[in-house]
Amino acid sequence: MNTLTQRIKALSGASDEEIEIFYNASKVVDLSKGEVLLGAGKLCNHYYFIESGVIRIYYEKEGKEHTLWFASAGEMFTHWDSYNNQVPSYHIYKALESTRVRIISKTANERLAKEYPFYNTLLRKNLEEVHIHTCKNISAYQSDSALERYEKLEVQHNWLLRFPLKYISSFLGVTESSLSRIRKTRK
Repeated sequence: MNTLTQRIKALSGASDEEIEIFYNASKVVDLSKGEVLLGAGKLCNHYYFIESGVIRIYYEKEGKEHTLWFASAGEMFTHWDSYNNQVPSYHIYKALESTRVRIISKTANERLAKEYPFYNTLLRKNLEEVHIHTCKNISAYQSDSALERYEKLEVQHNWLLRFPLKYISSFLGVTESSLSRIRKTRK
C-alpha cells in the first residue's frame, strides 16, 4: 500500500472501494525536478495529493524566495485563497525532485465531498491538520529564536538532510550565514 493510500485511510477510515472512488476521480501528474505545479499569478482549481517526491511551496518578494513548506508523500493541499476565492495564486509550487501528484478538480472535489462521507471527513481532517501546523509555525516565528526553530525542525522533520540549506534558511526566516552559525553550535 502506498503512502498516499495509507494516509487517506488513516484520516478518513476509507475502505478499499472508497479509495478506488478517489483514484478514479483524480488524475496523475508526473513532474520533473524543477517543474512548476502551480505558478504565481495562476488560478488554483485543484486539490493536490502527493504520491511520491516533494513539492516546495514558496513565494517571492523583493527578489527573495521565502519557503512556506515542503509537501511530501501522503500530504494533501491546495492554495486556499486562490481555490476558494478564485484569485490568482501568490505562491509557487515546484517539484524538488521527480514527483507524482494526484490532482482532483474543484468540481470533482466538491462532488466527492457531497456524495461520500469518507471524502468529506478526509478534507475536514486534512484542513484541521493544516490549521494546527500553521498556528504552530506562526507561534514559532513570533516567540522562538532562530536556534529554537532550528531545533524543532531538527526533531520534527528530515528536511535538514534532504533539502538545500538555502531553502531551510528561508523556511526558518534566517540568512544562510546565520543558519551556518546555528548549525555549528549544534555539532
